[in-house]
Amino acid sequence: MNILEKADEIVNKRSEEKERQYGPFKDSMIRAAQIYNAMSPASERMSESGMYRALIALKLSRQAYAHKTDNLLDACAYIGAWNNLLEEDPEALWRIAGTGGPEESSKDWQANMGVEQEKIEIK
Repeated sequence: MNILEKADEIVNKRSEEKERQYGPFKDSMIRAAQIYNAMSPASERMSESGMYRALIALKLSRQAYAHKTDNLLDACAYIGAWNNLLEEDPEALWRIAGTGGPEESSKDWQANMGVEQEKIEIK
């Protein structure tokens, strides 16, 4: 089986066991972007597509350091899953994860996510 067929298995034909263990691929990626956004200032929030781009970049960065088939397999899988997301929901390209869109304020988004940020004084 070539790397593209393996990537297709991971993304589109995910075994039931993997589904139970990690949840749906798309939901995991969206949740990861939401967690990232909860940890980040408003100026650094990420779209759903941004999470895919970041993970693809990480895999390609690792590949540049040392060849491992797993790096390329994962990059192909992320690209395939990202394409699936955009085919189903083209607005995911720009929509900030966890919001109704880019116009929603950081404060509204944090409230929707149940996130409360404390002000920390550094002395």
